[in-house]
Order: sequence, then C-alpha cells, then structure tokens
Amino acid sequence: MSGKDWVKATGVEMPACKMQGCCCRAASPSIPFHQLMAKAANGDEFARNFFSIFIPHASHADAAAIVPGLVERTLKASQKDEAFQTPDDIVFYQCRYIGEDNKCRIWEDRPELCRAYPDSPFMVFAPGCAFEPWAIEVKEKFNAIKAELAKLQDLKEELASMKEGKKYTKIDAKTWFGDNLETLSLVMLLTPSFLVSPVGSYLD
Repeated sequence: MSGKDWVKATGVEMPACKMQGCCCRAASPSIPFHQLMAKAANGDEFARNFFSIFIPHASHADAAAIVPGLVERTLKASQKDEAFQTPDDIVFYQCRYIGEDNKCRIWEDRPELCRAYPDSPFMVFAPGCAFEPWAIEVKEKFNAIKAELAKLQDLKEELASMKEGKKYTKIDAKTWFGDNLETLSLVMLLTPSFLVSPVGSYLD
C-alpha cells in the first residue's frame, strides 16, 4: 500500500513535510543490506532506484552523528525483526541529491520510492517528523477497523451455525428457572416430546 492508500482506507489526511531531511540523510530499508543488493542484481526496480540515489554511510556512528534519533530508533526496531540477524544487516544511507537546505535537487525527476514516502504508518520515523503523529492515528484507526471486522466475522459464523441448527445460546439454569419450580416441571414434562420431535419445530 502507498501513503495515499492508507489515507483512503482510514480517512486520516497526510500532513505536510517539515523538510528536516532526516529520511534523506539516514535512510534504512526494511530489508537487510545483502537482500537489497541481491534484488538490485536481479533487476528489482525499487532496489535499483534506491542504489541509484542513496550512498551508504561508512558506519552507524557516522549516520548517528547526523540523525541520532532516527538511527537509534531504527537499531532498536531491528532487534525485534527476525530478518536482521546482525548489526551489519542494517546500513544507513544518505541521498546524493539532498541540498544543504534539505530540499531535493531532483524534485521533478525523483523516483517513485521518494514520491510514495511514507508508504506505511509502520515505518520508523525520526523524532519530530511530521509523519509520526499521522502514523500513530492511522495505526489506531487501522486496529479499530480490524477489531470491527473480527466482530463481523464472528457474527457471520454464528449466524451460519444457527442457520444449520448447530448453534445454541447458552443460558444458565438460574436465568431460566430461578426459584420457579413450576417452570422447571413444565420443562421436564416437555423434554421427552422435544427429543423425539424435529428441532426445527421448536426453532421456527
């Protein structure tokens, strides 16, 4: 999905970029370095475009000296991702086309990966990034939608079971009878008839 798709799905509009340059100065893809290289070698468009505009930092420390908050968050998040086995799997990059004023020098010709940023609210954002509050709100809406869909699915399955005559509502004895022995006696009296009669005659 793209950022526009998330906006359409949740109704949360995307904010304007603050032009801090963090995402351009310490970019880190969501897949390990060696996998991204393999994708580029196999002609993957995203990987090839990425390497055409981004230059790797010599080390994590070099990237942290420029954008410390983003590097720290990215390294912390990678510890929860099984795709990243070692620190060397994570490489930070700087765009070769970002100017000193944090403006893109090839704005009109920038590749799709830049135009689509951010393409997910589940990305790691730098502290103070304009898209961070947007991502939080989108994820909240997304989780609410998932919860509602789960409820609808449960209801659909329950209705299907009831239609098949296999679903019965559980009601405890106290709710049914309380202290009313006459009601209990009536139920006991009807039980034999119920057992030998079609279920549908009692459900219709």
